[in-house]
Amino acid sequence: MKTLKRHPIPFRDPDGTPCVRIPLSDGRNFAELYADDYQALLERGITGNWQHNVPNRISRRSHRSYVQCHVPLNGRARSGGRMTAVTVARLIANAPKGRKVYYRDGNTLNLRRDNLRLRDGYTRLDLKALLALPKETTEASVGYEA
Repeated sequence: MKTLKRHPIPFRDPDGTPCVRIPLSDGRNFAELYADDYQALLERGITGNWQHNVPNRISRRSHRSYVQCHVPLNGRARSGGRMTAVTVARLIANAPKGRKVYYRDGNTLNLRRDNLRLRDGYTRLDLKALLALPKETTEASVGYEA
């Protein structure tokens, strides 16, 4: 089975900051994020094969669309190893357990760091344990709202 390879499309935002557009699995939409954040994700072993999940009438699990990827458990890529789905926004924000990621402009395809905000809220995912991340978080860089 062939692996679908989606290549990032570089561009600059209005401030001149290097960004990339990542083609999503639906073939119609693109996620946008800073180029350095994309590079940091690649260095963690996250591939650029991302999905755009849109809730339907039957699934009441989420009321918003979001971008997710699959990451190896415990941050280790193993042949035949277990994977779990994680929203890309959580990875960029290094959101700890007990914090939810919100989008300032309401656009869940805008994954630029300055568009992401952390708030208290329920989440069952502990990224630090999952990906073996360092203790510090980037709450200061993404913003925190109580």
